[in-house]
Amino acid sequence: MKYQLIFIYNTSSGLWNWVTDYARKSIDPDSYKCNLCKVIAGNGLTIKKPWKDFINSLKIPSKFMYLDEFQTAFPDVATEAPVVFIVDDSNNIPQLLIANTEINTAQTLDELIELVTL
Repeated sequence: MKYQLIFIYNTSSGLWNWVTDYARKSIDPDSYKCNLCKVIAGNGLTIKKPWKDFINSLKIPSKFMYLDEFQTAFPDVATEAPVVFIVDDSNNIPQLLIANTEINTAQTLDELIELVTL
């Protein structure tokens, strides 16, 4: 069996969403609705290097999706993002790994990494 982690952002894809999300993070970061984005990217445009290194060190492939992309790929799976699923390639059914309530409590990159490694 091959597994994959799928991290779901609490935002939608597209240029307009990206621009408004960036503006919201810059102007009023406390109002930004995606804690996963806040923790791994902060207010910048790039993903923090320690997070990239951590993801690359995992023995399981990881994929990042916007909520609308996930809903298109898995229309029968209802979820509140941000969230992390694990998917078994043999049946392609996402199983909840880390709930949005857990991700939303992570205030630092280290806390998020701890959630993923547990």
